[in-house]
Amino acid sequence: EIFPDYSDALNNLGTHYHRSGQYQLAIQQFVKATELDPELYAGWVNLGGSLMAIAEFGQALEAFKKAFHLRPNDPLVNSQLAIDYFYLHDYAEAKKYFKKVLELDPVAANSPQLFLAHIALSEKNEPEAEGYIRSFLALHPNSPHAPRLRSTLETLASKSQSSSSLGQAQP
Repeated sequence: EIFPDYSDALNNLGTHYHRSGQYQLAIQQFVKATELDPELYAGWVNLGGSLMAIAEFGQALEAFKKAFHLRPNDPLVNSQLAIDYFYLHDYAEAKKYFKKVLELDPVAANSPQLFLAHIALSEKNEPEAEGYIRSFLALHPNSPHAPRLRSTLETLASKSQSSSSLGQAQP
């Protein structure tokens, strides 16, 4: 109310609304903040996050692209772009950004290895999926997902053994 054109304050208010689940109000604040300051990285990445929260993936992608333009080597925006492309089922683009996240921050909070493993499995590339799962487990051996992931590795290994024995000549 004191200074309605203060983009950082609008961004902070939007963050408050987002965290309390009021995504439409958050979006309104982030839109105002980015209109006032088109170079406000946090406003763009937060706008994209709120749009993703309400499944507006196309609009979120536009916001994330603007944030990416401002900070192309920031792990957060690369991660958000990757997730958005994943939800849009554009796996080629998702892979590109998830791989960049791995370069920038291998222990990223969104676990890019697991998204990449999921994509590899959907592409029927089980060895690649296995590699990503192993990479995740090496970094996060005590993750709550670890038991299920180890079970997945066992399943993949047994499938691999079955298919390799089928390919052998029978006496």
